[in-house]
Amino acid sequence: MKRQGILAAAWAAAWMCGCGNVASVPPPGNVLLPGGSEQYIWVSSPSPDATAPRMFRKSFSVVSVPTHVTLYFLGPYNADVAVNGTTVVHLAQGGPILTNERPLEITEISNILMTGPNSIFITASAGDILALKIVPAEQGINAQPLVVSDGLWEGSTDGSNWMPVSSFGSLESDATRFKGNFDLNLYQWPGYQGINAVLDHVPLAASSSTPGSGNSVTLDFGKEISGRLRVDSSSSTAAHLQMSFGESLQEATPDLSSLGPRNLVVPAGETAYGPLTGFRYVQVVFLDGPDEAKSLRIQADQVFRNLPLVKQYQNADALLVQIWQTSVYTAQLGMQTEFWDAPKRDRAPYSADLYVSARTARAAFGSATEPIVKYTLEDLVKRVCIVNGRPTTGQDINCIPSFNAWWILDLGDLYRSSGDAAYLASQGENLKGILARMQTQLKDGLFADDASTFLFADWSPGMFHFAGQTAPEAAKITTMIYSMGFQEAAFLFGEMGDASSAASYDTIAAGIKTAVASAYFDTGTGTFGARMQTNAMAVFSGIADPSQYDAIFTQILSQPPSQEVTPYFYYFVLEAMEITGHRAQAVDLVRQVWGGMLNARATTFWEIDPQGCASATDVGQCLITDFDKLSSQGTRYVMSMAHGWASGPAAFLMESQP
Repeated sequence: MKRQGILAAAWAAAWMCGCGNVASVPPPGNVLLPGGSEQYIWVSSPSPDATAPRMFRKSFSVVSVPTHVTLYFLGPYNADVAVNGTTVVHLAQGGPILTNERPLEITEISNILMTGPNSIFITASAGDILALKIVPAEQGINAQPLVVSDGLWEGSTDGSNWMPVSSFGSLESDATRFKGNFDLNLYQWPGYQGINAVLDHVPLAASSSTPGSGNSVTLDFGKEISGRLRVDSSSSTAAHLQMSFGESLQEATPDLSSLGPRNLVVPAGETAYGPLTGFRYVQVVFLDGPDEAKSLRIQADQVFRNLPLVKQYQNADALLVQIWQTSVYTAQLGMQTEFWDAPKRDRAPYSADLYVSARTARAAFGSATEPIVKYTLEDLVKRVCIVNGRPTTGQDINCIPSFNAWWILDLGDLYRSSGDAAYLASQGENLKGILARMQTQLKDGLFADDASTFLFADWSPGMFHFAGQTAPEAAKITTMIYSMGFQEAAFLFGEMGDASSAASYDTIAAGIKTAVASAYFDTGTGTFGARMQTNAMAVFSGIADPSQYDAIFTQILSQPPSQEVTPYFYYFVLEAMEITGHRAQAVDLVRQVWGGMLNARATTFWEIDPQGCASATDVGQCLITDFDKLSSQGTRYVMSMAHGWASGPAAFLMESQP
């Protein structure tokens, strides 16, 4: 099924139902283009910085100058936009504020337009696309534009040699631009819907409203959602708001909000929407004064896949049922056009996260998850990752070595569930390419750590390293995951009838298992060291021998962890406890870890620190502080309180239910 066709149909349905802003009647006599015809354009290669500028130009005619004219410009991090020789946009941001966020500039230009011919000249750098449109209306009104960026523009790299620009399609033609923060600011672009046109919508009123000092109010929607703020105006004038979103109450402030404060213009008598993100709380500041609130109705528009449950966990223990339901909901919020890690951060697919969240979604929603898993796998194999806030092509899935093997295991889970042999065969070459990369990273059967790369097993000391560091435990776990990856590849190639490849990968897997047992097993303790994650993965991967289970469980898995364990890795701890014959203790751990988050008023499950912060007096601040410890790496990280990788209990608990 062609995704562009899906988007086009969804957009048509959204427009017919009246979703989005209401189009105003344009002034008579102007040359107007069909709405939504603006395109992403560029010339030559991407510009890395201001030393490699790109130039663009376009002429257009206006029969009469409208009373209001608004210019919208998105894309490059540096830009000068001139209309009729007057600079109307000057942007020197240099790079993204949030990962991959594209800046949007909006300005009124009615005093610059002229009757008859007009010209646009743009110099841009630090970018690879731009989009522009000029609308004969006030900001926020979706009128037909006077001019848009499209393939009819000219571009140049030196200002002397001009050529046709390259067009990359309309703003909504490529669903990959809906993820991350790429289109975050396009909530201010009239007519843009993006992923909102694809997913389901459910209105949600605030459960409480708390006035702040002066002209602000903080809204609590009672639970974490994936969605946006909807504001309906009955005013005769435009309203101006500032919004600060938070998954916790503390985060919903201008200084702590992961998105930072975001402005919204609500045209007179119309509806406007804020940015799409994950949140529970929103602080709204009425920039025109507190009286403006009287003419505004504010609610949330939940935007997610509202799939029906095909299975329901049954248990007399109400806490376990609540944990199961919350786990499913947590995974569901990440089910967008593909499986994202989270609706707030990073809003992108990760193969390790997918391994857990797809298992949970499959346990609850059945075969309805299969197309989403397939799309996620195909997106991941493109190997695009983020370096210094910008996308780049890498050799490893997600630019993290162990995520190569998780991709293979994701494919194996999908095949075992669906039995889709044709789809498996279609991924044969991708599979071989990933395996070839993995083989280059092995030395004497062990993963050869490279301090220049990002290595990750878990968000816990010693379980990850950024460039220039080492993390031996992460290297051990990566080796174990590689063992599973090669073993699963042997199975998959066997299913495809390629016995030679199957035998080859089976031999590699066996070699890794032998090497790990020799290098990592501590004969003195009978364990794979002191860390819970390493021992859990040794069991889960099949590296550990059943004769070692008692020591591993007694000394490690049944004891409090020596360092933090995330809800993500606790899933593998649960599975390891089950494998070693201790399911009852694993279920007790579910009550302790995930039940602890529920006791701390969680409505979705967190990315990290489920135990340390669950018992904190100020849970929200604890989570912010805990994850900001990673800021020593040069980037401020923002805690995710709805992370699909934390949804493991739903998959685990269903294993015991017919």
